[in-house]
Amino acid sequence: AGAVFMLVKQVLAYCSISKWLKRNSVYEKTVGGFKVYLSSALPEPLSFGIIKSSIYLTEQFKNDNWVLNHELMHCQHYDGLMMWIAALVKSIHWFNPLVYYMDKQWEADRELYCDEAVLKDKTKSERIEYMVTLYDAAEAMNEQKLRFASGLLDGEHQMVERFKQISKYQLKKSGKLI
Repeated sequence: AGAVFMLVKQVLAYCSISKWLKRNSVYEKTVGGFKVYLSSALPEPLSFGIIKSSIYLTEQFKNDNWVLNHELMHCQHYDGLMMWIAALVKSIHWFNPLVYYMDKQWEADRELYCDEAVLKDKTKSERIEYMVTLYDAAEAMNEQKLRFASGLLDGEHQMVERFKQISKYQLKKSGKLI
């Protein structure tokens, strides 16, 4: 009964958010085969969908290629489907606190992976520019005191970890091993 309740709760939340996004978003363009929508009602950019995800941008970040590319990575790596797999596992093991911990870690890893994919072969100054964009997004959401999706406001610790990962990455020199 607990598993069914948790799964039904997830499905209803998904349907509710889906309807809300359709009502409060306007089609902007298609990038990399994924539709991009613009919404003035969203507190943060996000990707949404299970198999064929869409990208939803806020007014503040509609022209920001860093944000667009980050959300595009979520779509290309089927993060919506991965979130549903995690939801299914959480529903079945609703009583196990380790599953909730695992989900938080998996979520953090997805964000780090998207950061890494967006910043592959980027210079130090481009990495700093990306970190500034992340900080601006977190600051904007913090001012609104909202958290609509995952990724930025899971605590100061996660943001610090993301910044550490971004800044410690070294460009690989192209050369042949002697």
